[in-house]
Amino acid sequence: DADITDTLNKGGQLLISLTQSQAPPPEERPNTVATVALSEFGASMIDQTPQEIFFFQVKDTVIVYEDAPIQTTMEFSVFRTQLDNCLPNAQFPIVLAPEPLPVSEQKPMIQLSMHQSKTRPGVPVTIYQYASFLMQKLKLAIEERIMLRMLAYFNEFAAEQKNLLGIKDEDDDGSDIVVMGLDGLYPVPMSSAQKMFFSFLQLHPIALDISLELSSELRNAYASEGGLGFNPLSWLKNAAGTAIDIDEAPIRLNALTIEDAYGNSSTLLGPIVKHYTSQVIREAYKVVGSLEILGNPVQLVGNLGE
Repeated sequence: DADITDTLNKGGQLLISLTQSQAPPPEERPNTVATVALSEFGASMIDQTPQEIFFFQVKDTVIVYEDAPIQTTMEFSVFRTQLDNCLPNAQFPIVLAPEPLPVSEQKPMIQLSMHQSKTRPGVPVTIYQYASFLMQKLKLAIEERIMLRMLAYFNEFAAEQKNLLGIKDEDDDGSDIVVMGLDGLYPVPMSSAQKMFFSFLQLHPIALDISLELSSELRNAYASEGGLGFNPLSWLKNAAGTAIDIDEAPIRLNALTIEDAYGNSSTLLGPIVKHYTSQVIREAYKVVGSLEILGNPVQLVGNLGE
């Protein structure tokens, strides 16, 4: 590279800097370049009441796709996403959002980059020279009321699925949500490339602050109305006299870098799942340490052990 600077003096100083660099080889020059930019879109979750439960908003989504004779590059970025709790008098109006930062320090919330090398026809391997995923620090705030409404919402779908599968009410004890595989309704063709190779895969650190509010009064009121047929928080019903709060418990998951990885999707996902599982277990003590228990904590611990 050569830098050429020309200075003109006409009552002031004007600096013009030209940088000359070598063009990439013809086989690396993109024949097709496509950029898709979406300023803003949102989606609402509404139950059968009807009442709006969630509103999900995404801002400044950009997708850049470049196709060259020997390689394909794709970059995906989202500047901001936010999930709002739309129930009246919500304790946490914002459920999920990035950490507030000054405008000068704001960066895309999510960034995904992939660099794929093209192979000869008939070669059943998809080769990625580089893949990277980055997500900025998030804040998650959940209250028990929104969880109970979500369970009721999913049970509506469970009833519809049972009708589709022909399950009669007398054959159903109402304790499980029926899960129907989408592949039976919408067949997805198998990809011709059964194997993948990642020369360099980088997953950046993940930071999450969790806040949780569990209301014993709401739990009692909900139980008196019949509750839910399926409720993974059933142990909380046994601790009806206990209120639990978690205030911004910090969860930090370390980065993961994998080089020269080869295999199918399950083989490649195994180390990733193992890594994040161990990281979550390691960070669990921070959530326990952030617990604020009011009412009868002894009863709560006893019910957890049953």
